[in-house]
Amino acid sequence: MYTACDDLESDDWVPVDPNTAPFYALGLGCPGATPADGIPIFAHSFHSVDANAWRVAAAFGTHEISPGVRQFSARPAYKLDGNGQPTQQVLMPSHAFLMLSTGRIAALTGSKAVVESFDSQAENGDNSNDDGDQPPAPIVPNKGSNGGLGGDAFHDCDGVGDCSDTLADQWALGGADPNDKIWLQFQTIVPPETLGYRFDFAFFSSEWPMFVGTGYNDLFIAWQVSEAYTGNTTFLPDPENPGEGLPLTITALDEYIQSEGFACLPANDPGCQPPAELESTGFERRAGTDWVTAEAAVTPGETVEVALFLADMSDSLLATLVLLDNFRWDCEGCVPTAADDCGVILD
Repeated sequence: MYTACDDLESDDWVPVDPNTAPFYALGLGCPGATPADGIPIFAHSFHSVDANAWRVAAAFGTHEISPGVRQFSARPAYKLDGNGQPTQQVLMPSHAFLMLSTGRIAALTGSKAVVESFDSQAENGDNSNDDGDQPPAPIVPNKGSNGGLGGDAFHDCDGVGDCSDTLADQWALGGADPNDKIWLQFQTIVPPETLGYRFDFAFFSSEWPMFVGTGYNDLFIAWQVSEAYTGNTTFLPDPENPGEGLPLTITALDEYIQSEGFACLPANDPGCQPPAELESTGFERRAGTDWVTAEAAVTPGETVEVALFLADMSDSLLATLVLLDNFRWDCEGCVPTAADDCGVILD
């Protein structure tokens, strides 16, 4: 069981300190952590000039799934059984999560929650972060499979580009123009007998449904550099091309959003019905996911570098936001040779 260090009521940390808070909220680099009870990290950094483009919070929005429990609240990660299903045993406690936005985030309420006004994120699309056209190192959107030639996704990684081959086309469609960039990165050593890691996230965007299939498609990228795999780990299976993947955008999520996620439906209808789950998130007339999980493969004993990156592609309009929580090791791991094994788990 991991030791938590993200209690917003504690005097032991400062939840607005960019050097520590984003990592503590994910369960990373807790003071005194050892590989036996935590995830020690090094070479870590957080990048956001705009202090209001991120928050560490205990909850987001006001919808409750049970009395006193909000739809989007800090929640523990549970140990999985032999079938990959959660048990009742808490693996990683959680009191807070990290929020990243291409816009700006409201101040915390007295209950350490973020509450936004109705549909506010449609007009909240520009933070003051870097709009330069280059992604931060180590992210390289070029195709990285087949020794860098592409065309054989998830195989023969060149160790530099994206071995999932999922980012290049969407990056080009967005004019190779990332704006409002915000990201964190760290390195850690994989424990023995550990073949993967997981983290939880939720994704919201004001670009849905108007810009599905266009270059105005904000990207959330979890990037990994390791012996096992180098490239984007937040990909989804392409429903039109089994075995291939799509990057995490509203285009890739559109089918899920309209069936299992939270969306103002009917899509593109001025009279759409805002879902209760998005109450006071500012995305009521837009869309978001529930908490979902991403999984990646690693090699025991190796040093792995991870970067979590959010950017507004092609413009600085219409906010996109991601919640991040519970980075933890996975003994079972996954096989990074197909888009339906590793990547984003929507079930």
